[in-house]
Amino acid sequence: MSLQSIAAQFQAQLLKRDHAAANAMLRAYGSAWKAIRDDLNALLSKIKAAQAAGQTVNQSWLLQQSRLAALLRQTERQINQFAGLASDRIRREQSEAIKAARDHAADLIIESLGDSRVGVDLTLSQLPADAFAELVGAMGDGSPLEKIFRQFGPSASRTIRAGLLEGLAAGRSIPDIARSIRDALGGDLTRAITIARTEVMRAYRAASIATYRENSDLVRGWRWQASLSGRTCAMCISMHGSLHPATEEFASHPRCRCTTVPQTVSLRELGLAVSENRSAWIPGGEWFAQQSPTLQMQILGPAAYAAYKSGAVSLSDFVGVKSSADWGQSRYTRSLKQILGDQAAEKFRKAA
Repeated sequence: MSLQSIAAQFQAQLLKRDHAAANAMLRAYGSAWKAIRDDLNALLSKIKAAQAAGQTVNQSWLLQQSRLAALLRQTERQINQFAGLASDRIRREQSEAIKAARDHAADLIIESLGDSRVGVDLTLSQLPADAFAELVGAMGDGSPLEKIFRQFGPSASRTIRAGLLEGLAAGRSIPDIARSIRDALGGDLTRAITIARTEVMRAYRAASIATYRENSDLVRGWRWQASLSGRTCAMCISMHGSLHPATEEFASHPRCRCTTVPQTVSLRELGLAVSENRSAWIPGGEWFAQQSPTLQMQILGPAAYAAYKSGAVSLSDFVGVKSSADWGQSRYTRSLKQILGDQAAEKFRKAA
C-alpha cells in the first residue's frame, strides 16, 4: 500500500469521527430549535389572531407583547446552551485528533522510510501530550473562537427580533416569516459544524507537523495531500504534492479536509547503500490537466474553465494567501476577477 493511501485511510478515520460529531451537534440543535419553535409559533398564532380581529399589527404592537420578550429570552438561552455543547464537543474531538495525529505521524514516518528500516534505529521522538495543549487552547477563554460561540445566543435573539419586525413591516405572511426565521437560525448550526471541522483538522495537522519537526533527523518536511476529486477546490488540488519545510505550518481554508505526509531523508543520508523506493507524487496541476473537460469545469466553474482552457490562467493562479491577526495565515481559491481583473474576467464570463 502506498504512503498516500495510508494517509488517506488515517484521514478517513478522522472524518468518520467528524461525521459523528456533526450528527451530535445536529441533534443538540434540533432540541434547541424545538423549544424556540414552540414559543415562536405561540407568538405567530397571536399575531394571526390579532390580524383576523382587525387589529393593527405593526412593529409598535409587536414590541409591546410580553410573548416577544419571552421568545427572545428563550432563544438566547437555548442557543447559548447549544453553543456550549458544541464548544465542549470540539475540544473533545481536538484532543482525540491530536492523539491520533501523533500515532499516525509516527507510522507515516516509518512507512516513508521503507526498506531503510533495516539496520537503522527508528526510535521516534514524541512531544509530551501537554505540549499540544495550545492547539486545544484555541477554544479557550478570550480566544477568537470562544468569542464567536459567546455571540451565538445574542445573535440568534437579534435574528428573530429582526425577522419578525421586518416581516411585519413588509406585509409578509405568517408562514413566510416563520420560514425565513427558521432558515436564518440554521446558520448557527452550519457555523458550529464549520468550526468543528476546521478546528479539529487544524489540531490534527498541527500535531502531525509538530511530530515531524521533533524528528528532524529523519524528516525534512511534509507534502500537502488533497483528495483529488470533483468535490475538491482548485486551490487544494493545486497544492497537492507540494513540498513544505517542517518549520512551516499548514495554512488552508475553513472546512479543508487535506492532510500532510512526511518527506523523510534519503537512504544515503541514513548511510544505506540501497535503492530508493518512495511513493510517486503526481502534482495536483498535472492531475487536473489529465481530467475530462466536464470534471475540470465542475471544479473551476464555466468562466474560470474557459480562461484555463485558453491558457489565460494556470491552476496555480487560483491559490490565494491571506493573513489575519486572529487566525494567522490561510489559503483560499482566488476568483477569476482577482486573477485577471474586471474586464478580462467579464470577457470569459460572457464567453462561458
